[in-house]
Amino acid sequence: MNPIEVENAVRSYLDGLQSIPSTVQVHSSVSADDLDFEKPAIVVELESAEHRGASAWVGTIKVSVRSPAQAVTLSDHSSIVAAVVAALRDKTAIVTAFNAAASSVDLLGIAPLNYGAPTFQDRAWINTIMADAGFYVTQ
Repeated sequence: MNPIEVENAVRSYLDGLQSIPSTVQVHSSVSADDLDFEKPAIVVELESAEHRGASAWVGTIKVSVRSPAQAVTLSDHSSIVAAVVAALRDKTAIVTAFNAAASSVDLLGIAPLNYGAPTFQDRAWINTIMADAGFYVTQ
């Protein structure tokens, strides 16, 4: 399974949402080096992937939301986090969008999300949202 394809498919889904302001950068982990740290950002990473059968995989998708504290209020940061959480909980929409964007892997589903309150690190509000997912490799 190609982790970059997984990350890019989730990034594509989140980037296309109307509920996330257009000023928010959305990246996959392989492109995160070009972040503008003065703007809010979402970074998608396939944190782990485990082979479970002939074409079956399970993995953990990590979505980090980072907002610079001097430019974005905690309330606005929390609104971005809420939009990401709602998008990841919309199982039909994410599966459909993911499978349309990925060519060699299908998303079978996402388990309930795990995330906590924002932390303050390096002058920014940061949330990490973890989602366990099932994949089927098609090629």
